Amino acid sequence: METAPILVPPIRPGHVLIADDDPPTRRLLRDLLTAKGHRVTEAVDGEEALDAIRRELPDVILLDVMMPTLDGFEVCRRVKSDPATALIHILMITSLTEREHRLKGIECGANDFLSKPAEREEVLLRVRNAVFAKQVMDDLQQRRGAEAAEDTLLRRLRSLSASDASLALALLTVGAEMLAWRVAVGPLDGSERDRLYAVYAQLSAALARSGAAPV
Repeated sequence: METAPILVPPIRPGHVLIADDDPPTRRLLRDLLTAKGHRVTEAVDGEEALDAIRRELPDVILLDVMMPTLDGFEVCRRVKSDPATALIHILMITSLTEREHRLKGIECGANDFLSKPAEREEVLLRVRNAVFAKQVMDDLQQRRGAEAAEDTLLRRLRSLSASDASLALALLTVGAEMLAWRVAVGPLDGSERDRLYAVYAQLSAALARSGAAPV
């Protein structure tokens, strides 16, 4: 019996911060990731890593456990305690035999681990999965933000009195012009069409309640 193929969704290249004080390790990881299209930023110690994280907001951090100024555990703890950076995925780089390091990393909020010495396939697969997970979360947050803004606008429109009908019509006219511009730029995607049909249904229902017939 044939099994159905596993469909892997397309993953956009991500932004990866490599925080490691060992130049050969940084070079190896950088070459692997840039070959796959990822953008890479490097840091040589804990303080530099935190500065780069706040400045760049990468998708994924490859974080060595043992680093100067601040070790990887403290960097991880600070990243995960800051709401602005808490959703960044952290892959801690540690030895297979260092079980205590892994347990401490989990306690600090690490999302996953990379074994030392790093193996090419393991690095690429774990970074790919981490980038994909971060992109899914970012897309969900953007969608929720757009839906919240849309709900706010609808509530404000519903609160308009009859004397404000001209304002509502003016807003709809502006919206129609913006939609025409959007369509001229490129085709609507599925979510945009769904929202447009939902607004059209609301307008149709409002017209039907008012007794107005379409022209």
